[in-house]
Amino acid sequence: MNASPTKLIPVLAPLAMATLVLAGVILGAHHLSAEAQAAGPIALEDPRVDDWVITVNISDASMHVVNATDNSVYGPFLVGQLGEPNEGLLDIAVTPDGKTALLSNFGAEKVYFVDVTNPVSPSLLGSVDTPMFAEDIAITPDGAFALVTDGGFSSLMASIDIISRTLVYTLDLDTRDAQAVDVAPNGTVIAANYWGGSVETLVIDSAGHLTHIQTITSTYGSEPPWPINVGVAPDGETVIVTYAFTDAVGIYQVAGPGTLNFMGVITGLPGSQQSVAFNPAGDKAFVVSEAPTGTDKLSVLDITGPGMVSLNEAGAADLLSDVSGSLYGVDVIAIAGDKAFVGHPSTFGITLTNELAVVDLGDYSVTALPVGEFPHGVAALPPMRQVIVEKQGSGSGVVTSEPEGIACGITCTALFDYGTQVALTANADSGAFFVGWEGACTGTDVCTLTVTETQLVTATFNARLFLPGIFRSD
Repeated sequence: MNASPTKLIPVLAPLAMATLVLAGVILGAHHLSAEAQAAGPIALEDPRVDDWVITVNISDASMHVVNATDNSVYGPFLVGQLGEPNEGLLDIAVTPDGKTALLSNFGAEKVYFVDVTNPVSPSLLGSVDTPMFAEDIAITPDGAFALVTDGGFSSLMASIDIISRTLVYTLDLDTRDAQAVDVAPNGTVIAANYWGGSVETLVIDSAGHLTHIQTITSTYGSEPPWPINVGVAPDGETVIVTYAFTDAVGIYQVAGPGTLNFMGVITGLPGSQQSVAFNPAGDKAFVVSEAPTGTDKLSVLDITGPGMVSLNEAGAADLLSDVSGSLYGVDVIAIAGDKAFVGHPSTFGITLTNELAVVDLGDYSVTALPVGEFPHGVAALPPMRQVIVEKQGSGSGVVTSEPEGIACGITCTALFDYGTQVALTANADSGAFFVGWEGACTGTDVCTLTVTETQLVTATFNARLFLPGIFRSD
């Protein structure tokens, strides 16, 4: 579950140690009481307007939800439904539609499915048993399958059908291991083989079956690196692999289905590198670095093109934890809005807190946010942004959108995935004409928006004026 620099610590030893460390901690105060939870679902007018983050707590096997806009905390949720305390609730992955969160439980060898359609009223949908200690989870870009890797010494990778919640395939990599996994948009599966010091590539077919394609080995210094986690950037081509116990990360580029090119290493980061996350624009990567002295750090990388990465600032922010060892593949950082939310990259260490580190990505200041006992895995719901259409003028008409969502008249506000290109078309009713757009668009042509923030558009329709022998359009 945790990597060690000697590679000799039995995989269950850190879990036992974590159990001892966490056993006596008292749950802190939260914005939502247990009594309020028992009363039923919480009603929010339109919760997905805001950015949301989910974190899990290993010691009481629960989850918390954070409104990233104002740092409001809700939870704990599903206590007693996600396994036993200290059993190993570690990682989170969220489906592309933002409706389902998958949570790994290492000791229970299970993946739990949680409905997060309303983020502040999550409900358990069910679970799937895995053939190994479930630790890292990655979801295919189409939301069809979840891939699960082991938190120890296994060569197995599991493929789970998300809709049916069934295990559909288990791949044995034989002499290779897989401790972390991610999936590129073209279906390339990238796995970090910690024990073999390599990166493995695979492809996944429409039935969820996996085929191994490539083993990529490299050296850093006098020996192979220790690949412990992997992330694919929003461009779908840049891949960053974090190396434990070195000051470096590996940079790769997706060259085709199942094929990566090794682009080199970025050095100069503090200590040991555990997790990586990207801002929605895809021009920044943020690495959780376990510093050799003092608290863990957040380091910043620039991405200027596919596979083109450089160091922006090492140790830009001081985090709250000071850990030893590293969790295999568990993503302990999520980006939401202009903030990074960071949990603990190990289950044991010198300093473990009951808080997430919330890093302002403008000035890298850090705020401590209480979220229950020892948060580890963190995930953001896919960001969504509003398009709001208003109509004015003396005439009538309808504004529609592609993709669907706006049909104003009736529906004049809709949420779209961050970065979606939305085309608005205005159609005047009989006896009226379309004057034009105001706000985010001007003119009379189709209004095309890239939704990276709330967009407000006004459509003006005027009535045609008919007089005997005279036609006027004003």
